[in-house]
Amino acid sequence: MTTDALRTLLRDARTIAVVGLSPKPDRPSNAVARYLQGSGYHIVPVNPGHAAILGEKSYPTLTAAASEHAIDVVDVFRRSEFVGPIVDEALRVRPRLIWLQVGVLDETAPERAATAGIPRRYGGRPKGLIELGGRRILDRVVDAVAAVTSAPPLLVANAPEGPGWRPDLRTVPDVRPECGSLGGIYTAVASGAGPVLCVAWDMPFVTPELLHALVEGSAECDAFLPESDGRRGVEPLCAVYGPACGPAIERQLARHDLRAIGFHADVKVGTLPLERVRGFGDPDVLFFNVNTPADLERAEAVWQRRG
Repeated sequence: MTTDALRTLLRDARTIAVVGLSPKPDRPSNAVARYLQGSGYHIVPVNPGHAAILGEKSYPTLTAAASEHAIDVVDVFRRSEFVGPIVDEALRVRPRLIWLQVGVLDETAPERAATAGIPRRYGGRPKGLIELGGRRILDRVVDAVAAVTSAPPLLVANAPEGPGWRPDLRTVPDVRPECGSLGGIYTAVASGAGPVLCVAWDMPFVTPELLHALVEGSAECDAFLPESDGRRGVEPLCAVYGPACGPAIERQLARHDLRAIGFHADVKVGTLPLERVRGFGDPDVLFFNVNTPADLERAEAVWQRRG
C-alpha cells in the first residue's frame, strides 16, 4: 500500500475496532484509542473482560463487534502468539486495513491478508536507520537540523542501543514513556534551556531552508509550526517549541490526552503559512514519513528525481 493510498484510507475511515484494548490509561492500547477518539474516529473495543471501555460497548470478539458495526480498520494490541487467529477472524470481517503493532509478528499473516485483498501495516527496524540514497535517514535529518542550530542536535530514542546510533550526539529516552509523539515533543522541551526545534527522525526531505524559516519566525510564539495539507492542518513533528509548552503538555498528559496539538489552546501558537511552506517544496514531500517498504520505494524515486 502506498502512502497516498493509506492516507486516503485513513481519511475516509470512520470506525476502528481495537482488539486487546485495555481500560487502564497507562497502557499503549488505551492511549492510542483515546488519541483516535480525539481525532474523530469511532472506537469499537474488543475485550471479553469488560462491558465497556472509553465510553463504548466492549465486545468479546471481532465477529460480535462486526455484527453491530461496519468496521473499517482493525487495530490489534495482542502479543505475537495470539495474532494468527485474530488475523483469520479479521479476514472474515473484511475491514479495509489490519494494523499490527511494532514488534508484533505473525509470519503468515501478511500473505493471508494480501491474498484476501486487505492491506496491512506493521513495524520492524527503527525507521531512522533505513538508508535512502546511500545514507541513513537519521543522518540526513541530523544534517538538516545542525545546519540551522548553534548546538548539536539532541536525539530522543528509547531503544537501549539508541546511543550507538549517533555516538557524537547526546541521546535521551522519553521523559514520559508511552506517550507517542507528544512524549517526544515534551522530552525535547524538558531537555532544552530555551526554544527547541523538533524534527521527526524519519523525514528525509525536510530542508535546512524550511527549518531556518521556522526558527526565524518563532520569536514571538510559544509554538511555531508549518501549515500542511494534512488532517491537522499543521505539522507538529517539524516545529519550534518554547519553554511554556512544557507545563501545558504536562497538564494535557494529566488529562490522558496524547494529541500532538492538544496543548495549543494553552500557549501562543504561530504558523508558517502554507504558501510559504510551498516555497521550500511540496509539503507532501517535505513532511514525508517512511513507514513501509512502499514508502521507501516512493522516497527512493523522489530522491532519484532530485538527482
